[in-house]
Amino acid sequence: MSVRWRFRTRFGDDVIVVRDWDARHEDAARRVPALFLRFELRNWLVGRDDGYRRQLLEMHQHDRGNLSHWGMTSPGYLVQRVLPELEEAFERGRFVAFKLPRPVLRSDLFPPEEAPAPPAAAPEQVEIVNPVMDGTMVALDLSEVELPVESDEGEAAEEPEDDGAAGDAETSEAV
Repeated sequence: MSVRWRFRTRFGDDVIVVRDWDARHEDAARRVPALFLRFELRNWLVGRDDGYRRQLLEMHQHDRGNLSHWGMTSPGYLVQRVLPELEEAFERGRFVAFKLPRPVLRSDLFPPEEAPAPPAAAPEQVEIVNPVMDGTMVALDLSEVELPVESDEGEAAEEPEDDGAAGDAETSEAV
């Protein structure tokens, strides 16, 4: 009976690990180099995922045949004892990892995306309620309405004020 362990790398690739005698059934082109796994093993062993840690301890048991480490799961013990032995098992080929192919999604499963509808043209006239004339509806021609222009800060830009100083100077010269 072949045993397989499944992991996910930091790059999001799914990897399966098998014993050396089960490796012959896998595609050699998908084999993951032991050097690459060296960096992932530490993350799996002392990282946040307890499931990965349990799998590595199970692999260690299959490789070494002892259960002495089951009570010892401190990060220090795992890094000093278990990690080097797992690294050696991969380097010597007792364990072999293979990258799983990404699932192929059929293109006919999803309908093609439709282009968004163009925005509706702005109306030329709108009807508003005139509160001064007892709520009578009045047509307002939007081409005649001047709206304040917004500045980059999102506030209405102020028109430069004519303080009348220039006009006063012209008037005084004309007199």
